[in-house]
Amino acid sequence: MAFLVQPYDPDNPRLLLASDFWRALIDADRKTVPAEVLSSSGRWAFVTGLDDEVWSTQTLQVLDVTAGRIDLVTEVADR
Repeated sequence: MAFLVQPYDPDNPRLLLASDFWRALIDADRKTVPAEVLSSSGRWAFVTGLDDEVWSTQTLQVLDVTAGRIDLVTEVADR
């Protein structure tokens, strides 16, 4: 999902929809959406149209759910 919205500006409604979907995955029951699914959330570091506060909050929540496992760790740290 993040890959698809990388080029979008902050005011693009598709970016908001994608961010809301990511939020739903984070908040989902772990029986429905296992933590392993969220470990690929590092790609969101490239979505520069996403507000930094939203990105950092949701990324920290992902790291909490996945016990620190996330892809693209360097890019996440750089952002």
